[in-house]
Amino acid sequence: MSQLDNFISEYANTDPNVSVSPSKVQESFQLLDKDYEISQKIIELVQIKDKLADIDLKKIYGICLLVILALWIIMVAFICITYIFQDSPHVSDTVLITLFTTTTANIVALPTLVLKYLFPIKD
Repeated sequence: MSQLDNFISEYANTDPNVSVSPSKVQESFQLLDKDYEISQKIIELVQIKDKLADIDLKKIYGICLLVILALWIIMVAFICITYIFQDSPHVSDTVLITLFTTTTANIVALPTLVLKYLFPIKD
Protein backbone atom coordinates (compact mmCIF):
# COMPACT_ATOMS: atom_id res chain seq x y z
CA MET A 1 0.00 0.00 0.00
CA SER A 2 1.16 3.51 -0.81
CA GLN A 3 1.36 6.39 1.66
CA LEU A 4 -1.73 7.94 0.10
CA ASP A 5 -3.68 4.72 0.57
CA ASN A 6 -2.52 4.55 4.19
CA PHE A 7 -3.58 8.13 4.76
CA ILE A 8 -7.01 7.53 3.24
CA SER A 9 -7.62 4.35 5.16
CA GLU A 10 -6.40 5.86 8.42
CA TYR A 11 -8.31 9.16 8.34
CA ALA A 12 -11.34 8.32 6.26
CA ASN A 13 -11.90 4.84 7.67
CA THR A 14 -12.57 3.56 4.20
CA ASP A 15 -11.06 0.93 2.04
CA PRO A 16 -8.60 2.51 -0.44
CA ASN A 17 -9.50 -0.08 -3.05
CA VAL A 18 -13.04 1.26 -3.41
CA SER A 19 -13.61 2.28 -7.00
CA VAL A 20 -15.32 5.52 -7.98
CA SER A 21 -17.64 5.57 -10.92
CA PRO A 22 -16.70 7.77 -13.88
CA SER A 23 -20.00 9.66 -13.57
CA LYS A 24 -19.10 10.72 -10.02
CA VAL A 25 -15.70 11.92 -11.21
CA GLN A 26 -17.36 13.85 -14.04
CA GLU A 27 -19.82 15.46 -11.61
CA SER A 28 -16.93 16.46 -9.35
CA PHE A 29 -15.12 18.09 -12.26
CA GLN A 30 -18.27 19.96 -13.26
CA LEU A 31 -18.68 21.27 -9.73
CA LEU A 32 -15.06 22.37 -9.67
CA ASP A 33 -15.51 24.13 -13.02
CA LYS A 34 -18.60 25.94 -11.70
CA ASP A 35 -16.72 26.95 -8.55
CA TYR A 36 -13.87 28.29 -10.69
CA GLU A 37 -16.27 30.28 -12.87
CA ILE A 38 -18.00 31.71 -9.78
CA SER A 39 -14.67 32.70 -8.25
CA GLN A 40 -13.62 34.41 -11.52
CA LYS A 41 -16.88 36.37 -11.61
CA ILE A 42 -16.40 37.42 -7.98
CA ILE A 43 -12.88 38.61 -8.82
CA GLU A 44 -14.24 40.62 -11.78
CA LEU A 45 -16.93 42.22 -9.60
CA VAL A 46 -14.39 43.15 -6.94
CA GLN A 47 -12.15 44.72 -9.59
CA ILE A 48 -15.08 46.72 -11.00
CA LYS A 49 -16.04 47.89 -7.51
CA ASP A 50 -12.42 48.88 -6.87
CA LYS A 51 -12.33 50.95 -10.09
CA LEU A 52 -15.59 52.68 -9.19
CA ALA A 53 -14.27 53.52 -5.72
CA ASP A 54 -11.08 54.82 -7.32
CA ILE A 55 -13.09 57.08 -9.63
CA ASP A 56 -15.11 58.42 -6.69
CA LEU A 57 -11.94 59.08 -4.74
CA LYS A 58 -10.44 60.95 -7.70
CA LYS A 59 -13.56 63.11 -7.90
CA ILE A 60 -13.33 63.94 -4.18
CA TYR A 61 -9.62 64.79 -4.46
CA GLY A 62 -10.28 66.96 -7.51
CA ILE A 63 -13.03 68.92 -5.78
CA CYS A 64 -10.93 69.38 -2.62
CA LEU A 65 -8.00 70.57 -4.71
CA LEU A 66 -10.16 73.12 -6.50
CA VAL A 67 -11.61 74.38 -3.21
CA ILE A 68 -8.16 74.76 -1.64
CA LEU A 69 -6.82 76.62 -4.67
CA ALA A 70 -9.90 78.85 -4.85
CA LEU A 71 -9.62 79.76 -1.16
CA TRP A 72 -5.93 80.50 -1.55
CA ILE A 73 -6.53 82.76 -4.55
CA ILE A 74 -9.39 84.55 -2.77
CA MET A 75 -7.14 85.16 0.23
CA VAL A 76 -4.40 86.60 -1.99
CA ALA A 77 -6.92 88.76 -3.84
CA PHE A 78 -8.29 90.03 -0.52
CA ILE A 79 -4.81 90.98 0.66
CA CYS A 80 -4.13 92.76 -2.64
CA ILE A 81 -7.41 94.68 -2.55
CA THR A 82 -6.85 95.78 1.05
CA TYR A 83 -3.31 96.82 0.14
CA ILE A 84 -4.54 98.85 -2.82
CA PHE A 85 -7.14 100.72 -0.79
CA GLN A 86 -4.82 101.03 2.23
CA ASP A 87 -7.46 99.76 4.68
CA SER A 88 -4.89 97.69 6.46
CA PRO A 89 -1.49 98.50 7.88
CA HIS A 90 1.19 98.95 5.27
CA VAL A 91 2.56 95.69 3.89
CA SER A 92 6.06 95.77 2.49
CA ASP A 93 6.76 95.06 -1.17
CA THR A 94 8.84 92.03 -0.22
CA VAL A 95 5.87 90.46 1.54
CA LEU A 96 3.64 91.04 -1.51
CA ILE A 97 6.22 89.60 -3.90
CA THR A 98 6.62 86.55 -1.67
CA LEU A 99 2.85 86.16 -1.50
CA PHE A 100 2.48 86.31 -5.29
CA THR A 101 5.40 83.93 -5.81
CA THR A 102 4.07 81.33 -3.39
CA THR A 103 0.59 81.66 -4.87
CA THR A 104 1.92 81.02 -8.35
CA ALA A 105 3.98 78.09 -7.11
CA ASN A 106 0.96 76.61 -5.31
CA ILE A 107 -1.26 77.00 -8.36
CA VAL A 108 1.28 75.15 -10.49
CA ALA A 109 2.77 72.62 -8.08
CA LEU A 110 -0.20 71.42 -6.02
CA PRO A 111 -2.31 70.22 -8.96
CA THR A 112 0.75 68.66 -10.57
CA LEU A 113 1.57 66.63 -7.47
CA VAL A 114 -2.02 65.53 -6.94
CA LEU A 115 -2.51 64.62 -10.61
CA LYS A 116 0.68 62.55 -10.62
CA TYR A 117 -0.64 60.70 -7.58
CA LEU A 118 -4.13 60.19 -9.01
CA PHE A 119 -3.00 59.23 -12.51
CA PRO A 120 0.33 57.41 -12.20
CA ILE A 121 2.28 56.56 -15.33
CA LYS A 122 1.77 52.89 -16.09
CA ASP A 123 4.68 50.74 -17.21
